[in-house]
Amino acid sequence: MIRRSKTATGEEQWVLISQVEHARLSGALAGPWGKEPFARLAPREGIVAAVAHHDDGWAAWEIAPKVDAQTGRPLDFTETALTDSLAIWRESIRAAAGIGPLAGYMVSGHFTRLLERFSGRWKSDATATALANDFLTEQQAERDKWLAMWQKTAGDSADRAAADRAVSWLQMFDALSLWLCCAERREPQEFAPPGGPVLTLRPTTGPYAISVSPWPFLTDELEVAALGRAIAVRPYADPSDVVTAAAQPVTLNWSLRRAESTSPRHDEARPAC
Repeated sequence: MIRRSKTATGEEQWVLISQVEHARLSGALAGPWGKEPFARLAPREGIVAAVAHHDDGWAAWEIAPKVDAQTGRPLDFTETALTDSLAIWRESIRAAAGIGPLAGYMVSGHFTRLLERFSGRWKSDATATALANDFLTEQQAERDKWLAMWQKTAGDSADRAAADRAVSWLQMFDALSLWLCCAERREPQEFAPPGGPVLTLRPTTGPYAISVSPWPFLTDELEVAALGRAIAVRPYADPSDVVTAAAQPVTLNWSLRRAESTSPRHDEARPAC
């Protein structure tokens, strides 16, 4: 779950966005991708499906999201315990494998890279290190299996380099979606796609109007959105309190435009009707 801060009518709120919703937004960004000079996704359908569903394992956890025992704050995805994260990641990988072997490979590779990138959080603890190493060994074997399965159906183009490039695509769209979802952005941000030049996203008239350079999408413009729920900033005793808290549905709308023709739209997040 993503927890971002918002002030509405003078009252500070938390906007809670499901990881499943964030992944759906990732897929919405991936779908129209591929205008030159950026490389197109290959295979497009398989990559977009994996991107859009890479966090499906969060669904059960988010029915009753945990709270911090000290502060009563609903836990953000960056604050979950390693044991919870590994269980959620395994479920996400299992769900992705149901889409197809490339999707299983991609989502496994994505979470493997995340675990390795943030190894400083677990390497100082022997129990956590053992759990993490078990996950890494297990997932390497799973990816080898899924790669062999994909090669049987997709032919010579389905090599490990192509599968690893698909993992990198997933990570890039994941990062784009998180940049939008996690906070109201005021400063530009650069991203490095697997194929093509550095991509720059720059808020213009507000955090919901974004200029994009170079323009990477096959459409002339792109409107994307994420759904969330806003709750009061206060301590919550347990998960049921978060679930039953008075909440306002929120829709965050972003207008993505070419850098040279960005229009001043969507300065505000609009509550859903």
